[in-house]
Amino acid sequence: MARPAEGVRLIAAAPFRWIAPQILRPDDPAPARNRLLMWSAEFIRVPRVTVHQGGRLLARRTLAWPAAPGRAFRVPSSVLRGVSPAHGPVHIGLEQAGTRA
Repeated sequence: MARPAEGVRLIAAAPFRWIAPQILRPDDPAPARNRLLMWSAEFIRVPRVTVHQGGRLLARRTLAWPAAPGRAFRVPSSVLRGVSPAHGPVHIGLEQAGTRA
């Protein structure tokens, strides 16, 4: 039986509880509607999404829609453009108010 191609693991950082898809593989198609889906444990009125891999900040994007418990939070998959399979898992979370990574 053939093993699936290895991919990069996507990890939801607090306040997010989960992310879909959870693995980014080189030959997989883009996520549906080019969106990552996340589930937030907190209400965040103006979320600034950050993407880190191997200790480096790859992307920071402020989104115009809130993250709210009980609703899927959509993140454009374009935030994953700088991801490299050689640098380990990708952590997607929020920038804390008043901080810059």
